[in-house]
Amino acid sequence: MRLPRPSTIIALSLLSVATIQSLLTANNNVSSQNHWERLEKQESSLQSQVTKAGGKDACLKSDPELLRKFANVLWLEGKTHEASKVMFPFWAFNAQAELTNYNPRFVSDALMLADIYQSQGTFKHASECFESILSYEINRLDKTDSRVVRDANNLAVSLYLQANLQKDARERDKLLERSRQVFLLAYSVSDEKQSPSLVSVIKNNRAFLKRDYQGADSNHRKLQTD
Repeated sequence: MRLPRPSTIIALSLLSVATIQSLLTANNNVSSQNHWERLEKQESSLQSQVTKAGGKDACLKSDPELLRKFANVLWLEGKTHEASKVMFPFWAFNAQAELTNYNPRFVSDALMLADIYQSQGTFKHASECFESILSYEINRLDKTDSRVVRDANNLAVSLYLQANLQKDARERDKLLERSRQVFLLAYSVSDEKQSPSLVSVIKNNRAFLKRDYQGADSNHRKLQTD
């Protein structure tokens, strides 16, 4: 079971993934060494500030932006487990709150956490984040809003990646079918004139899903692709 080529399946959470990838693939030269040293210093400084503020739980309410900066530096260093532990309370706290109006901060925090989970390969947790984002947006935004389209694509991609790691064929088929349905949702509510690049990505992702599995599940049943 092969994993998808990153250049083909594309998530559009629009956060720092490209930056992380460029850091991880950078040449081991003086410039990159200095960059990592700067990140380590930033981590140490931010950790000290969080401690002085009373710890992560206190910062969540008193200085959430400090925690976000701390999580981002950890993420850029490749410390995804630590970064996810810092960001998870934002998602859990906001997910439990009664947010009647659209709150872009909740969405951006959840997107960041989902991207961190994807960076560490825990696609089940990433899918749960993307699912909560999509549900939140569908209940508060017009279904044709580009943010709904974007995060439907994000969820479909995450489900696809999750399926690739499934050893159980039936569970894998369920995830692939769910991914197909969400890709279809994203495409059906998208506006090519308004967001041509986004629609192009969705088309490419759907085509890759069909091509990668040759239009059939593990029992050779034909997958619907339209």
